[in-house]
Amino acid sequence: MNDRKPSRRERHTAETKNRILQAAKTMFAERGYRQATTREIAEEADVAEGSIFYHFGSKRGLLLALVESITDELLGPMPPAFQDDLLTWVREVLRRRFVLMKQCRALLSVLMHEVQLDDELRQFYGKRVLQTTVTKLEAQLNELIAAGRLRPINAAVVARAVLGSYLSFMMPYPDPQLEELSPEEIVASLIDLYRNGLRMLPDEQAENESESVDKA
Repeated sequence: MNDRKPSRRERHTAETKNRILQAAKTMFAERGYRQATTREIAEEADVAEGSIFYHFGSKRGLLLALVESITDELLGPMPPAFQDDLLTWVREVLRRRFVLMKQCRALLSVLMHEVQLDDELRQFYGKRVLQTTVTKLEAQLNELIAAGRLRPINAAVVARAVLGSYLSFMMPYPDPQLEELSPEEIVASLIDLYRNGLRMLPDEQAENESESVDKA
């Protein structure tokens, strides 16, 4: 195990890069990726403009690093505090993700818009975010099935469905039906879907309910 502490220079480099990333988050969210300039980002971060090019190579490189940073926050590992209670653990994982997503809404809208326009960013997003996350989630589902904590399912299909249901909330346009919902309300609906699926009503019960609606 390597217990070496980072040097003063390494700490300074990490702090500078983090300041630039935080400034980029602010400027991209306020002005959009294409309108924000490296000069504005440098001023926000209180660094020389050349520091951006030194650490990230270009404005595009900064955007890719920012996508990776946000992805690590949104899809990174959770502490195993609730591992003994699978349902509570899933609920807490989703709740924290949706809270963070709500906090980063403006920036995520900008990034998702750029993903649609930029081939390089789209490929990076596909490999770094989608492919990596699906692989990890599929493996976790298979582990839970093997441990007898989930019923047998097609983990490959379910992993993609679960990820898709989460990422669909990151679309780069406002949705009035969702804007007023809290993260807890969204998570409650998703948990209900995961637990119960789309249960079809028996034909007779469905007909009775339909008649009741017509008479109302």
